Amino acid sequence: MLVYSEKFSTVFMFVQVRLQHKPLHTMATTDFWTSRRSVAPLISIVLLVAIAVVIGSVVSVLALDIGADVDEPAPQAAMETEQTNGTVTFTHHNGEPIDPANLKAVGGDIDNASLPSDEIQAGDSIAVEPDDDAEEVAIAWKEGGQSATLARTPVTSGSGSSTSGGVLVEETAADTYIPVTEYGTESKEQYDALEAANLSDPFTLSVKAPELAGETSNKYAVTAYYGDFGAAPNDRLAGPSTPLAFDENGVATVTIGSAGTNADETTWIAPGSVSNDASLINNIELPAETERVAIETTDD
Repeated sequence: MLVYSEKFSTVFMFVQVRLQHKPLHTMATTDFWTSRRSVAPLISIVLLVAIAVVIGSVVSVLALDIGADVDEPAPQAAMETEQTNGTVTFTHHNGEPIDPANLKAVGGDIDNASLPSDEIQAGDSIAVEPDDDAEEVAIAWKEGGQSATLARTPVTSGSGSSTSGGVLVEETAADTYIPVTEYGTESKEQYDALEAANLSDPFTLSVKAPELAGETSNKYAVTAYYGDFGAAPNDRLAGPSTPLAFDENGVATVTIGSAGTNADETTWIAPGSVSNDASLINNIELPAETERVAIETTDD
């Protein structure tokens, strides 16, 4: 009986001990899920931080791009205008300085010789020679995608670049402006202008190129197209013996005429009209520095 009791007590104690301790696989499973629950919040935080960083980077890049696309506003400047001897002058009265590289004339051409080398400030002037039949001349500012008109003024009678206006036509016998064609090229625009004109024989050719002031140039030529523009046959007088001699203002004058005339440069290409409806010389090439050119015409 004692032996049985001791065995029973031993078994009871073993069972009790087993019941008090969890099985090995139960403990491992519990630790696994506990570990998963602990890691989940950490992963969420890391993901949120990463998302915030990405969003912040995108916003910064967009902000920089938008900031780069925002151009400087147009300068605020008051200008006074005056018209004398066929030239419209815009004078900077007060306000912000202006970069001359950002300026353009509307209805005429800016005389670059009148511009300062750096900024246009109060007291500086901008000389503009109006286009043919221009009713208004304006100074426009443009930089990047921004543009604005700084000043405008109507062109008074006689100020345009027609027979009675302009520096060239007042200082020389030339009376009509034509489009400029660079030496070595041809221009349909100039061709049409010369076709509509009636050159005198001889005729005066006046060229304005301030960059060539005090210099001479033989880079000019005249061409006669006997058919349509650019078509053969045609004749071209190049390499003339009389150069363009530019004065201190960058203006050169030469007369061109047919053989037997007292022209500075003679050619067998008669400058006069063909059947009284078109000039035979219908392309005049000039130095690349040329800003304006005028010719002498006749009503005959």
